[in-house]
Amino acid sequence: MKKRFRTACFGGTFDIPLHKGHAVLIRKAFDAAEFCYIGVATDDYAWRKGKRGVRAFGERKASLVKFLASIKVGKKRYEITNLDNFFSPEVLDPKKGIEAIVVSEKTLPGARGINLIREDYGLKPLEVVEVAMVKARDDQPISSTRIRAKEIDGDGKVLGKSGK
Repeated sequence: MKKRFRTACFGGTFDIPLHKGHAVLIRKAFDAAEFCYIGVATDDYAWRKGKRGVRAFGERKASLVKFLASIKVGKKRYEITNLDNFFSPEVLDPKKGIEAIVVSEKTLPGARGINLIREDYGLKPLEVVEVAMVKARDDQPISSTRIRAKEIDGDGKVLGKSGK
């Protein structure tokens, strides 16, 4: 099946275990593009964003690679980059040929900011592919923060006070 874009990008902290919201975003990106640059937040960037209790970069990256293999995304279809800011340098490199950015509703402002920066560099804006936040059964978004707090599990099931 022909993809809409040759090259897209997306990024995140991708704390582990990857949850249902991550899975939806990742699948959408690979449904839309033949190749994806994936930015994974460095430990320092995650800390600066106020994310506490996040697993180490190497663990998060390994988990992402394992997930990609589980959904049959071959290694030739992606490149994982260190994300130390709200965007990686690849989005400003015309040689990379990035045409689109895949974001959640929560990170849509970041995509708009990236396009403003690209405009400053004389580059064409990226097409924005927005993916709706996946909701837990309590109708609130699934997030790693909520999972770490034992409010919900990775599929969005609301957990009791004991975390079960």
